[in-house]
Amino acid sequence: MFDVLQQASEFIADEDAMRGDESGSLFWGFVDGVHSLLDAGAKVDTAEDAAALAVTAASRVMQPLSVRVMRVSVAARAHAAAVEMHREQAVASAGRCPDSPDAWAVVLPQNRVACSAAELRRLIGAQATSGSSPDPPLTRLASQDHVLRSADASAAAATAAAASAAAGPATVVYGLLGTRGLQDLHEVAASAARRGATTYALRHWVPAGGAGNTRLAGWSAGLDVKNTEYRATDDRAGGPSEPSGREAAALRSVSPADAHGTPLADVVLEAAPLGALWGSDGKATLASDGAPGAGSAPGPTPDGPAGAGSSAGVLAALLEAHKGWRAADPSLPDASTMHVRDVNATGIGVKTTAYLLQASGRFDEGVAFAAQRDAAVSQASAKRHQDAVERKRARMQRLAKRTGKSMPDHVQLSRNELVLLAREPLPGIEPAAVAQARFDKRWASNQTAPEALSPAADPLALLSHLTGNFPAAAAALSTAPVDPALLSALRSSAYSVPHGQNIVLVNGRQIDATASSFNFFSVLRTLQDEASVLSQFASLPIAEQEVLALRALAAGTKGAEADGDDAAASADPVSEAEGGSPTLRVDYRSGADDCVVWLSDVEKDAQFRRMRASVRALLTQTWQLHQVRRNLYTAVLLGDASSPGGLRAILTALYFVQNALPIKFGFVPVASPADAPTEDLEAAAARFRTGAASKPDAPGGARAELAADDPVNSLDVALLALAAERNLGRAASSAFLANLAQAWQESVQARAAKLRAQAKSQQELQQLLQGMDINVAVSAEQAIDAFVEASASASGGTSLFGNGKHLNAARAALADATGEGRAHVLRIRKWAASHGLPSPGFLVNGRPGSGLAVQEEVVPQIQADLRTLQNLVRLGHLDDDSKSDALAVLLSSAGAVPVYHRAALDTSTSPFVPLASAAAAPLLWGVRYFHAPGTADVAKTVTVTLLDDLNSRMGVESALAALQAAAVPSTGAAARVGVVHSGPSPANSPGTVAAVLTAAAWAIGDDDAAGTVKVNDRLPAFTAVVSAAKQALAAGGPSPAQATVSALLSAGEGEASSLSSVISGRAFKRIASVVKAASSPSGKVARKAAKAAAEARGAARSAASVAGAVEESGAPSTGSALVGAWSRAEAARGVAAAVVPRVPAPAGAPAGAVPKPGPDGTVRAILTNGRVVALRREETVSPEVVSAAVGAEDRARGTRVQSTLSAASILSVLPDEDDAAAKPSSAHLSGPWAVKADDATAEFTSALIAAASSAVGAYGAGGVRHRLPHEALDTPLTSFLTFPASVLAGTAEPSGVEVEALLDPVSEAAQRAAPLLQLLRDAMGARVRVYLHPSTNMRGTGEDSDRKLPLSSFYRFAGPGMGPGAADSASFDGLPPFLLTAKVYPPEPWVVQTDASAMDTDNIQLARGERLAVRYGLRSLLVAGQCDELGASAPPNGLQLQLGPAPGLPATAAAGAPAVLPSSPDFLRPMADTLVMQNLGYFQLKAQPGVRALALAPGRATQLYDIVIPEGAGRDGRLPGEARSGVLRNVGQHQQRLIGEEADDDEPEMESVASLEVTVRDFVGDVTQLRVRRRPGFESAKLLVEEEEEAAEVALQASQETSRGFWGSVRSFFGGKASASSTAVAGKDDRIHVFSLASGHLYERFLKIMMLSVTKRSSRPVTFWLVENFLSPQFKETVPALAESAGFEVKMVTYKWPNWLRGQTEKQRIIWGYKILFLDVLFPLDLDKVIYVDADQVVRADLAELWDLDLEGAPYGYTPFCTSREETLGFQFWRQGYWKDHLRGKPYHISALYVVDLKRFRRQAVGDKLRAVYDQLSRDPNSLSNLDQDLPNYAQGMVPIKSLPQEWLWCESWCSDSTKGAAKTIDLCNNPLHKEPKLDMARRVISGELFNESWVELDAEAARSEGRAPPAAPAAAPAATAEPQPAATPASDSAETGASPGKAKKGKRPGKASKKPRKGGKRKASKAAAKDEL
Repeated sequence: MFDVLQQASEFIADEDAMRGDESGSLFWGFVDGVHSLLDAGAKVDTAEDAAALAVTAASRVMQPLSVRVMRVSVAARAHAAAVEMHREQAVASAGRCPDSPDAWAVVLPQNRVACSAAELRRLIGAQATSGSSPDPPLTRLASQDHVLRSADASAAAATAAAASAAAGPATVVYGLLGTRGLQDLHEVAASAARRGATTYALRHWVPAGGAGNTRLAGWSAGLDVKNTEYRATDDRAGGPSEPSGREAAALRSVSPADAHGTPLADVVLEAAPLGALWGSDGKATLASDGAPGAGSAPGPTPDGPAGAGSSAGVLAALLEAHKGWRAADPSLPDASTMHVRDVNATGIGVKTTAYLLQASGRFDEGVAFAAQRDAAVSQASAKRHQDAVERKRARMQRLAKRTGKSMPDHVQLSRNELVLLAREPLPGIEPAAVAQARFDKRWASNQTAPEALSPAADPLALLSHLTGNFPAAAAALSTAPVDPALLSALRSSAYSVPHGQNIVLVNGRQIDATASSFNFFSVLRTLQDEASVLSQFASLPIAEQEVLALRALAAGTKGAEADGDDAAASADPVSEAEGGSPTLRVDYRSGADDCVVWLSDVEKDAQFRRMRASVRALLTQTWQLHQVRRNLYTAVLLGDASSPGGLRAILTALYFVQNALPIKFGFVPVASPADAPTEDLEAAAARFRTGAASKPDAPGGARAELAADDPVNSLDVALLALAAERNLGRAASSAFLANLAQAWQESVQARAAKLRAQAKSQQELQQLLQGMDINVAVSAEQAIDAFVEASASASGGTSLFGNGKHLNAARAALADATGEGRAHVLRIRKWAASHGLPSPGFLVNGRPGSGLAVQEEVVPQIQADLRTLQNLVRLGHLDDDSKSDALAVLLSSAGAVPVYHRAALDTSTSPFVPLASAAAAPLLWGVRYFHAPGTADVAKTVTVTLLDDLNSRMGVESALAALQAAAVPSTGAAARVGVVHSGPSPANSPGTVAAVLTAAAWAIGDDDAAGTVKVNDRLPAFTAVVSAAKQALAAGGPSPAQATVSALLSAGEGEASSLSSVISGRAFKRIASVVKAASSPSGKVARKAAKAAAEARGAARSAASVAGAVEESGAPSTGSALVGAWSRAEAARGVAAAVVPRVPAPAGAPAGAVPKPGPDGTVRAILTNGRVVALRREETVSPEVVSAAVGAEDRARGTRVQSTLSAASILSVLPDEDDAAAKPSSAHLSGPWAVKADDATAEFTSALIAAASSAVGAYGAGGVRHRLPHEALDTPLTSFLTFPASVLAGTAEPSGVEVEALLDPVSEAAQRAAPLLQLLRDAMGARVRVYLHPSTNMRGTGEDSDRKLPLSSFYRFAGPGMGPGAADSASFDGLPPFLLTAKVYPPEPWVVQTDASAMDTDNIQLARGERLAVRYGLRSLLVAGQCDELGASAPPNGLQLQLGPAPGLPATAAAGAPAVLPSSPDFLRPMADTLVMQNLGYFQLKAQPGVRALALAPGRATQLYDIVIPEGAGRDGRLPGEARSGVLRNVGQHQQRLIGEEADDDEPEMESVASLEVTVRDFVGDVTQLRVRRRPGFESAKLLVEEEEEAAEVALQASQETSRGFWGSVRSFFGGKASASSTAVAGKDDRIHVFSLASGHLYERFLKIMMLSVTKRSSRPVTFWLVENFLSPQFKETVPALAESAGFEVKMVTYKWPNWLRGQTEKQRIIWGYKILFLDVLFPLDLDKVIYVDADQVVRADLAELWDLDLEGAPYGYTPFCTSREETLGFQFWRQGYWKDHLRGKPYHISALYVVDLKRFRRQAVGDKLRAVYDQLSRDPNSLSNLDQDLPNYAQGMVPIKSLPQEWLWCESWCSDSTKGAAKTIDLCNNPLHKEPKLDMARRVISGELFNESWVELDAEAARSEGRAPPAAPAAAPAATAEPQPAATPASDSAETGASPGKAKKGKRPGKASKKPRKGGKRKASKAAAKDEL
């Protein structure tokens, strides 16, 4: 019962993480709440008591919607892994307190255990004086711990990476939440932590046997109707080792309620009872009553409808309806005589839709409503049309009268007039959406009747029943009548929404409920995140309608480009051309002429003269860039022209120019700060202005002459280019850059030619050429030659590099003795900085971008502007007579800004601080905001909060820039500005600049003090204070604070920093008194105020609480002012340190979007309504940047939020100032919103707009909000709306969750989605709207189209419930007597296997009334991830990884295994290993819950690579605020920067670590992002090398290390030569390793016989590797006895099919995939070779012979198909058609036996190659008919196969009887001529004198070894008849006919085989018969 409280606390801890609350305020509030409720008498005797206690305690700290999500999460045991992780960490110290085994504490660093509160108090008191224990530590703090610190310690820890693991005194308490023992220890530890005596971590403890196995929900199960073409069932009753007695009875009769608390999951199956739904013949019969049973809907939930009914009852009702249909139409078949295989599936989706809507009563009401509306619409349309015709007739009459022309007799509307008329609203007709809502409301109001709660009346429950039991319902549904109106409505909607789409949206966010990789726990996380975001709206003091309006606004927010003011948009021609959403552009024209070197000019250059000059040419259709002689596209590139990236960009631009692409290219030669420091440039510019003489040793002095071979840098090239421009104009400068780029390209080509000569292989050449050009630099000689040649050409000279004048000019430019060149370079740098232009970067018609990838980035931007230019021409804003060019028109748009700052302007991917939350309230109420003069009484749409270190010069300059921006009229009208000190030192430190500025800000803005500063003087006054601080810090004196006050209070007239120039009188004296006190570090008043402020900080969450703290301090008036200012400032600083760096970054946010604390802990950012604009460490803030951020936020949200929040709604929540006893009319007016009536309404409204805007922004950033096309889908005929029962009954309010689903009702997606939609409605209180959208094809389109059911399986979702026996099992009741195969669909991270079953789950067929339970268990969780190699274009495929215990923490290697302690010698042994795939850099490992360490495997991986993490990240490699994600992304390409480009300032520095900490604690399956970097000296080394190459490298290393002496041997000891040792493993291992797999009791029986036959013939020990995924529990229980008896070893392996790799649905094909697709990752990395043997083979030879066979360099060897049995040659499809052409004489091999050289397989990345081919071919469902066989045969061109001798595999189907005697293995292939049962074939084929033991004897031996009686001798098997039995019919065979993979005519597309038979008239049989069928 206590696990409910534990899991609830883990949910709330996740809530803290989502909100960026590092202090865990919600978690600790919940823990304290639980304890206070227990003290008040709450009981926890039962699980229901614990659940009620959890809900009550959670309701105190969370909003109702979050509590709802918590209930579902706890019921699903979503946090069971987190609790288990804590239990694992507790085992090291568990059991040391016998008297209190349920709660104890570990005190560090003493390493002592406290068993009581008194003992814990004593040990904490001694922490400061006690030393560390010499014993191994029992634990350490980990990154996932729940940590409580003092407020000061939390602020300090927030600035450090991995704060939870910081060193120092720590106390770890273990216990059961809800018990007295834990409560006592918690109170002691929490009290000590809050006063700073220790760091307290709380971990859960689950006593041994205390909870039993945890029952999990959130998974699904299915029963596939099995194809019985081949009989593959075991003839032994119940299968091998069937449970007997009590266990068998329990498994055959268990119910979910009976089994609660024992298994992890149950699937309960129940056949229909006698005389119920199904008859004895297995066909449907009508029953008068249905048997009750568990349905497919989720179990009891808070709002669940009563009497949900059973599946059998629903099916009985369906058959009853069928009787009525048949009575009306006697020609319909009788469903009671139809079998599922006889069902006509044509149009069954439409028929299912029709029945579903009719049964719920929705359809009839909808038809009547639609008919009524259609009649009204038709009448109104006719009248509107007639009125329009009459108006046109009147106009024409007036025109005819005026012109004297005759009028036509007939008047009709033109096409354009009809289009415009259709857009007009119909008079008297409400919009379709309004009408639909009215109908839904009326229909929903009828659902409150008791009969409406039945499944038949609930369309959602009915949909769940029908899809979950579709094979049983299909016969009746296929005969359902379809109303023509329904078919018409479906076809009408199909024009807008194609069929086949299945979408589920939760508040517009798409969830994966319809995907095959559906993970219920991912949905829970989405709901939790959504509830967290919605809680911000709930905190606002506004009405419900405003909340809904704000949410609608958020869903439509698109960033700064969102629709703004309509009038402004219509007045802006570019906005009009761009659809009202102007593109962001930078108006860089001011000063550009002096900075840009133009490479082309379309209007002037000769190569463009033949083009048309008219812009009307843009309106013509063309497939290339329009040839117009106008500068329509202007591309300006900025960068280092000496770098490879810059030179490559110039070459690409020149290529476009030479090919006459009409683009005006310019290049800005930017000198990097490393080559040209700003101070040197400024010195040179000053010298140039004064004409002073140059000194070579002075800054900016003349440079010494370069040698010819010296490389030039960015400054050199810029000086030469600008000199050419000054001397001879554009022709010379552009020619110089072109010549320079050409010279560099020639050097690169020469270098490449040398490398080609050196390379020994193509692979080596590719590695050498990759990034080769980064090492090629331009020499001084090449640069000077390029200058001389360009100058000579521009001046008309013909000298061949001998012109002395130009040569001297080049040398003079490089020396720059006068400083003119550097002054020009400085102007370029300032110009770029003034516009915020990136370098390297580009501008395309003002569109900014980073990097210099012209082809990849610039050209798409040009193409994006084409439509805008076309619209400008159409609208007449751009024409041939226009004086201004296209650039001028585009840069005059509303989207153009004078300065570019990506973070400030990009509002679509910005993170948000939740200003509406209590945690961030100090940023609203603890900051003094200033308004522009004359605007203080006007509510502002943007609240600007600058966070910076106010003790630094840069921080003060940033503050001054923000205040100056507020003084700009356009900015000041919209924004108020506040400044927050976020530096390392506290704001209440007397004698600091921050203390002075904080005190001055509050004193200036104080309305209550004597000597109030006038409102209009406050911004200038505080600006004067900040200006004085800037001067003081620039002067660099010993006491900048006192220097600030001196400058501020000086009487100098005209000084900008003088306060007296702004205010005077009493106000001046009061301010002077406050700042003087603040500037004195030793003043009595200041010291007392600082102490009081520290004490008041904890209460400084609102203005009222701060005022109370000030009054209690007893300080004088000046001291009171300081206390109030400093306490508020410290509270705001705490938010800046703890909350801002941890706000979640939205999807798509660039690196650095969340500000990272600097080395000293400073957080630098600009907040605009909570939107975070992160500032880089050395970034200078200008007023233009602040104004840009204000404008972007105002357009995106501010103005629209203000419009949404009406004045009436805001004022209505304020109390009446005339009524002293009045209380706020809204319950939301509490905490920070509890203002007084006489408070400034403008301030309140500004704060409200800011908080609402932050909520809107966070809601929009929480994920892309989609919208279904309601206009096309909204119809009562094809959709339905359903509400929670409590909402319908009026007992509950809507939860705010809106769910929309677009579903094909007969799709697998609908199967998965329907029960989830029920859960969302009933448990989450969601309003659910479902649009049914089936295919409207009512005709068969092919021979088999009407015979294949769209759903061939039964389905159940095991949803969560809140009590024992709730729906955490999947129950199938009323099953027909079909042969079924059980499947379980676990969430992606689960590795699930069958625990117990009394029947073969591959062949389930229940007798009447029989019940069966299949029990599944969760074995482990996946650690899935991706690996990036920094600077590479592809992931490091083949990189070997291993997972082990995290240092210092206990670990569990396997489920149920004891934990391994850090002091154990086994602790460092890896738990699992794998390698990185090429596909997405994916890797997969299995682990138990806990903290693990992911490291590179010793050997080549550690030799070449290091693991790296961003600087400032935690042990898990994540930066603060970096969101976790379960989504795989593309890797490699985003990492690759153009070589030669500078790194982005936002990219964090990387540091090397030994391992990456991975926390396995949830069921979501977050993707672990692993970054690696090449070690120095190994940049070009190959990771995957052949054995010979590696041996040579090892020998070279050995010789080098020998020469290094002692240190070389040390390095070798630590793994430098591990790869050599691994090479020798295979030689030392004398075992034979055999791999196989099986599924179903029959094939497990075959498998045991195969293992016996291998072992009996082998001369060496044998280890069998079996894929555990498919094995039954009976097999795993009995095979150890067989292994012991026969003397072999068995090891189990498993692998989870990755969700990114296209999956298979049929179990047989899944097994085939496991045979071939994952060989490189399925086995341990130290296994070098394996032989695969099919389960149904018998081996007659020693496999050692095959083991030692030389594969001649191939990674694997297969046996070719036999060709000696002539009667089956016609079935060998590979001998003709496509396969014959593709194989080109190579044999087609059989996959029943093969040998794999795993070492070579991995080195050659064969697994990656095979998966790539599979991904390509599997897109065609007809391809790869025999996956495991077709794939390696198809890929022989890239992966060679060694053909094994034919005798290694004999199969009767393909090999002649005469060759049987030489066969070394016998395989039981299916025969295409007759379908003989497997057992009969085995007993017949494997018998006689050729065998030492017959199959029957081997079978008996296996049975005896397991302690079973040998099976009874079967009847004699019939001899094989000479006359073959009938083959499969073409219809049934064609589905499995082989091909490419697939079936196609001869010579057609790849992978298709010919259908032509080889022998006369023989019918082509199934290709699947050509191989063994598992």
